[in-house]
Amino acid sequence: MIPHHPIRRGDVYDLDFGGVSAGMEDLHPALVIQNDIANAYAPYTIMVAIHHDTGKQLPVLVSVPQGVAGLTKNSVVDCGHVATVGRDQLGALRGRLPHRYLALVDQALKTSLDLR
Repeated sequence: MIPHHPIRRGDVYDLDFGGVSAGMEDLHPALVIQNDIANAYAPYTIMVAIHHDTGKQLPVLVSVPQGVAGLTKNSVVDCGHVATVGRDQLGALRGRLPHRYLALVDQALKTSLDLR
């Protein structure tokens, strides 16, 4: 399904991870982390997985409570689980992650990718 509105950094979409990325299967929410200029022109976007909160305290995980960005349970944005996907692989738009969480995602991405 190709989204009918512009894809933006911070959007949370459903994504079928089967065949997209090792370690996850089935439909899960995922966060767009690619910049908006690339999102406007590229046939793909870069995303990180979101899954249920297992209580692990890792520097690459950002906790997000149920109800934020359309998430139906307490979740974590997993910045150690990055995938590049075609726009046509995106499912339904769940919502948009608030800036305060995106700032934490930026820090977790720096840790995950060893950026200074």
